[in-house]
Amino acid sequence: MSSTYVFRLADGFSFKHRAIGFLEDDESSNMDAGAVFDQLKEKSMRYVRAGMDCWLDGQICDSRFHGWPNDPEHDSCLTFKWKEKRQHHRLYGFLCNPKPASNRSFRLCVLVFHAYKNDWATDPTTLNRCCLLQQDFRTTEAIAQVYPEYGETYLKQRGISKWKQ
Repeated sequence: MSSTYVFRLADGFSFKHRAIGFLEDDESSNMDAGAVFDQLKEKSMRYVRAGMDCWLDGQICDSRFHGWPNDPEHDSCLTFKWKEKRQHHRLYGFLCNPKPASNRSFRLCVLVFHAYKNDWATDPTTLNRCCLLQQDFRTTEAIAQVYPEYGETYLKQRGISKWKQ
């Protein structure tokens, strides 16, 4: 039996042109970004939230977050980063537009995985997992619970009537 995915927006932010949320599964096996974020210590929470505020405002701040715009395989991926007790932490996810018809420039960052980073280069396995989840229909269904237009557009692109499901 496959797990069910749940999407929730991050609390305490103002979303106008961009938004941030977490994709989780009912088994909570490895989609742990939301759980890790919720348990951050105060200092780390302030640091990560400040980075998220910068991203939401459209700023560039490579010390707090970055994507892979020059990597065609992973150009939809994004990571937020912080350091705690000499450990480098990352929250990995992907970008999408859950309002493709009503607001074509809107961007949603869907955070999925937490990882420790010890090497300079990012492990492509984590980025590949983010890209696979972005294409998973269960992900679309979960995001569509918050952004119904996302699910409608997904079905329309594949020629599926929502009445035939």
